[in-house]
Amino acid sequence: MVSEFQAPEVLFASILLEWACAAWLGLLIYFLNKLTKSPAGTITGAFAVLLDICIANDWMNWANRFSPITLAQINAYAGWNLRYGVTPAYGICFFIFGIVGFGILGVLANYRERLGNGWYAWRKKWKRKIS
Repeated sequence: MVSEFQAPEVLFASILLEWACAAWLGLLIYFLNKLTKSPAGTITGAFAVLLDICIANDWMNWANRFSPITLAQINAYAGWNLRYGVTPAYGICFFIFGIVGFGILGVLANYRERLGNGWYAWRKKWKRKIS
């Protein structure tokens, strides 16, 4: 990627990838913390960092598709990774869908009690109609 573009373009892409990775991980952590009301999201975020270290040192290159930290690196979009479908388009889709998805889930997790009670009341009302 570095050899195909000018330095400012690569710098801009690198900054966007790092921002997307931080937003993706932050929203994942936020969603899981809100959903479980425990530090499960923080533990999952730490696991994602550990996963990246394991993938970089021990695992096969196909596993790079699942690591947001690897996908935030410019050098992930070259070499052997291309053989496994790790392309800039894949990285962009991974981060966009992840950020939007975790964002929506985070908002829904804020209203978990209201949604849960509404579902329970609706189900209870429906059972009365059937009986």
